[in-house]
Amino acid sequence: MRNGFVVILFVMIIALLAACSESDDTASQKQKNQETPVETVQAKTGDFVVEKTVYGRMEPLSMTPVTLPVPGEVDDIEVVEGDHVSKNDTLFTLKTAAGKQTIKTPKDGKVLQLKAEKGATISNENPAAMIADGDKMKMELSVTSALRKHFKQDDTYDVQFNSKKYKAVVTYIGAMPEENGLYTVKAEVDNKKDVFIAGDIAALMLPVKAVKDTVILPTAAIVEKDNQSYVYLVKDGEAREEKVEITEMQSDESAVEGNVKKGDQVVVNGQQTLSNHSKVNATERQE
Repeated sequence: MRNGFVVILFVMIIALLAACSESDDTASQKQKNQETPVETVQAKTGDFVVEKTVYGRMEPLSMTPVTLPVPGEVDDIEVVEGDHVSKNDTLFTLKTAAGKQTIKTPKDGKVLQLKAEKGATISNENPAAMIADGDKMKMELSVTSALRKHFKQDDTYDVQFNSKKYKAVVTYIGAMPEENGLYTVKAEVDNKKDVFIAGDIAALMLPVKAVKDTVILPTAAIVEKDNQSYVYLVKDGEAREEKVEITEMQSDESAVEGNVKKGDQVVVNGQQTLSNHSKVNATERQE
């Protein structure tokens, strides 16, 4: 009787192990056949330009002082700080010992550093206001000798400010370093829409190197593992792992060498969960 019970128990254990094994195999097969959703872009080729970010401060292109002929008491004010004025517009009137004086703007521009307050007495020793150039700003940069050599007089460069791009034309490249060992570079930026105010810091994008005729991929597509760089290409519904060598890298794009060619579908989203020959459901990213 006891021997019969042992036999039955043994058979039950074997059956349970077989069922577990079959369940594991089924799960493994399902996982193998499951498609991972991924997003792809097409690899492209071309010249890859490496840029350095150089920060500069915005200042008015020119500042013209408004000087008073004599001291006096401010009687009436026609403008406020930041107003745009034309040449010979009235800024304010002044009560003086010789009678009322009308103070006019000497040029077109923007009113800055306005010292006049109604009823206040102001002297003629310092400017009562400054008229800044209203259409352009001056961007002043301090750069190393290594970066200075990449600037060219009258060339146009991209400037980024508040997530938007503008154009700057280089007007001056210092030939001698300042006391801090850096060189001064100046550029003009259009400001007709009053995007910039004095003191704003903007980023100038300086091209310093170009890799000729290379494969260019989104940096996000590159996966690092085991001290190697890889990308996943989608071919015949599968992810194919390809080793690449990064020749130049920027935050958004990188130049690479490897078994990747123009037009290949490169995974840019979902690649972290892939392995070689993973089944994928690929959607091309719309630019």
